[in-house]
Amino acid sequence: MSPARRMKSADWDDLPRLLQRVGDLLVELHFVDAAIEHFGPDLVLGQGDATATYTVTLGWTHPYAHTFVRPVISLGGSGDRAADVRRELDDLVATSRAWGSAQVADFVPGLQSLVTPDPDALAAAAVTLGSIGDLLGGSVDTDLASLNASLSHWYGDAKDGFVELSGGLSTSRELQAELAATIGVASAGAVVAVCTARTSVVHLLVETARRLDLQLQERANRQTQTTLDVLRIAAPASSSIFSLVSLVPGGAVLGGIAAGISSILGLVVDQLPDTETVDLPISSAPTAVGLLHSVRSRILDNRDTQLDEAREQTTGRIQRVLDAGGYATLTPPRPELADHPVDADSFHHSSSESY
Repeated sequence: MSPARRMKSADWDDLPRLLQRVGDLLVELHFVDAAIEHFGPDLVLGQGDATATYTVTLGWTHPYAHTFVRPVISLGGSGDRAADVRRELDDLVATSRAWGSAQVADFVPGLQSLVTPDPDALAAAAVTLGSIGDLLGGSVDTDLASLNASLSHWYGDAKDGFVELSGGLSTSRELQAELAATIGVASAGAVVAVCTARTSVVHLLVETARRLDLQLQERANRQTQTTLDVLRIAAPASSSIFSLVSLVPGGAVLGGIAAGISSILGLVVDQLPDTETVDLPISSAPTAVGLLHSVRSRILDNRDTQLDEAREQTTGRIQRVLDAGGYATLTPPRPELADHPVDADSFHHSSSESY
């Protein structure tokens, strides 16, 4: 299982079900409150009017019997008071369903920015860059040292040209390893930012559903109060993503670049490394919708802060690497012997002497 797969937020792949669950509960709470207002005591006619008692079932997650009174004789209606109540109840359900569908449809587009970049692709790129950095940071120098030792008896212009090339290659690989480490760590940081934002959204939906369910229970128990719990979401970046791995001069990382990147990718396994709390005081369906939008915006703002910080750090590090050697040093210098003819039969450069 890839690091990105391990750190994908809890139930992110189950997001459609979570959205459906929240939408259903919003519809139900909206309907129950609308029915209480519609059929409730404020509809009882005044003194001296004859009334009849009616009972309807409100809700379907926590259904309960709601009893109310109406005048026996009233203007309007079909004359069949029970049929009128049933029709009014159906209208309230239809209105609440339309309202709930509109709220979910309005909420979903704000999550599109969490679909991309894909954490799996970013994590794969980060690990690949880390492995490249490890290769450039170690084995190239070892191979060159071994090769130079085996050519101790070689001399001539070709040997001088090779030494020039190998010296430039050593400098180039240090800069390339530094760039690989920098971009790899930045990619891992982006994975963390995206995945923690996804986890925060999942927590928001799960906790909103729980609080909506509590509100429905309170209605069934003839109680109405605001749930005052808080929600924990991913905090903005509080420290440099590059501090999570120990970059040292030359592009090497203590324990290896790939190992350092893997440690970043392993930071989040369905949990949040750094959190902040936001209030989630839900008392009705409309207040829940308002909080869904405001907390989602807070989550995305925190994600953007993390990405902006990683972008600034990455740009600064890349610029320092380029300032240290310039673009030309990213590739080895072209040796002079490359512009002279080579004896195709012997594969020896024309300036070489036998050894």
